[in-house]
Amino acid sequence: MKKMAILSRASGATTAVLAAPLAVAPAPAASGAKGLVIETLGRGNVPEGAMEGVTRARKQGVVVVFTTRTRGGRVDVAEKAKALGVIGGEDLDGLKARMVLVAALPRTIDSATLQGYYDRLTGR
Repeated sequence: MKKMAILSRASGATTAVLAAPLAVAPAPAASGAKGLVIETLGRGNVPEGAMEGVTRARKQGVVVVFTTRTRGGRVDVAEKAKALGVIGGEDLDGLKARMVLVAALPRTIDSATLQGYYDRLTGR
């Protein structure tokens, strides 16, 4: 498996930072994760190897949120990721996006509803 940095884990949500080349852990659901916040490269760029891990996570029912590692700017979730149900954390950093996810997961895992939470919190 390629490198991945797990920043922190709380209440079933994990934050990961991408540093090319890397892949998302092959079985986040097996570790008890219900949600995964990935700090992407730039405006939401994700290496193909990491997208394979995102696909596996989504198939396991893990909610995936893309945020940015940069100081500012919105994440642009690619159509391929949107089709998987990946949520855009808009301009929230990884910690804030994870806090939203931790608060929301007990209520819903619906991607559209969760995206609405992020949109409202960021004024979109």
